[in-house]
Amino acid sequence: FDVIFLNELKTDQTLSFPGYVCYRGMGNNLHRGGSAMFIKNALVHQIAEVATPNAECVLLRLKCLPHLIIMGCYIAPNDSQYHSFAPLAEIQDRILSSPQHKYVIIGDMNARFGTSRNAFLIDKDLPLGTGYRTPLDTVQQPNHNARYVMSAFKESLVMLNSLSAGGRHLDGNLTFRQGQTWKSELDTCFISNEFLPVVMDFRVHQSPILPSDHAPISICIDVNKAHQIAGTSVVDTMV
Repeated sequence: FDVIFLNELKTDQTLSFPGYVCYRGMGNNLHRGGSAMFIKNALVHQIAEVATPNAECVLLRLKCLPHLIIMGCYIAPNDSQYHSFAPLAEIQDRILSSPQHKYVIIGDMNARFGTSRNAFLIDKDLPLGTGYRTPLDTVQQPNHNARYVMSAFKESLVMLNSLSAGGRHLDGNLTFRQGQTWKSELDTCFISNEFLPVVMDFRVHQSPILPSDHAPISICIDVNKAHQIAGTSVVDTMV
């Protein structure tokens, strides 16, 4: 992967992966959370902006994708003493202050949506037939975190988990497990409405051998399509 976001690091130690450069937010309570971004060495020269407005939020904008801001985010469960919506508030402020940009928001927000994710499709000009398949997370009502995320994002972003659009069916597998049993969907990804066509792939990577109780999620973006929608040239930005 070109860019990797890690959430709930639970350490203030220096992090490193061979072949990647790390950016992370600093602050209090890193032993209980913390977010970091790793970007390939070969892409560092493409960084137009990187910021850590919050210990649980990392922002990236690349020269080759000047109209797109990618943000990784972690929100603790609402019953945790470390719960805070401050990272989402930072994202909201950025979206409101930079409406010229499009956004990808990805991370572990401990938000369970169930069928309430349909709110992300209301009153939007999306391809005919766009909709969500029945989610595998059978929660009856959205939890506290999900309700906040919907209020913050539903006007301008689309949730990718379990989405079918333009003949493509994006992954909707569960992302959190207890032991060997996958229990719920806590890790999610969102993209600006207008940039939905640039999503080449979205996947949930379930694996019992990974040293985590969360399944990584990934998004693949079509750079050429992004420039086509934005009306810019790939050649002009690959400098």
